[in-house]
Amino acid sequence: MVFDIAGAPGVSARANNYEVNAKYNVTPAISAGLAYTFTDGRLYVNGENVTQRWHQLGLQGNYALSKRTDIYAEAVYQHAQEEEGLNAAIFGAGGASSTRNQVAVAAGLRHRF
Repeated sequence: MVFDIAGAPGVSARANNYEVNAKYNVTPAISAGLAYTFTDGRLYVNGENVTQRWHQLGLQGNYALSKRTDIYAEAVYQHAQEEEGLNAAIFGAGGASSTRNQVAVAAGLRHRF
């Protein structure tokens, strides 16, 4: 996937994601999931190539209240690797971390219509 950065001439980004995930139904009402994602990114700035790599681990649990309604809790940990000044930035977490590590936790009630 290649992105041209809007408003930044001569800048583009490319990211390759590799993911392994699993889901296990503990009971008919309870399930747990685990996912690992490795992102290999390249940022091209006026012909220079900057390598960006992240490791991300996610864990989720669901409890079915009915056929269409469940509650869930999830946690995601991300570590930015190698590049000096590269910080973790979990998508949807509201912004990048001030360090190379970031954790996001969420819980909710979901109803399918």
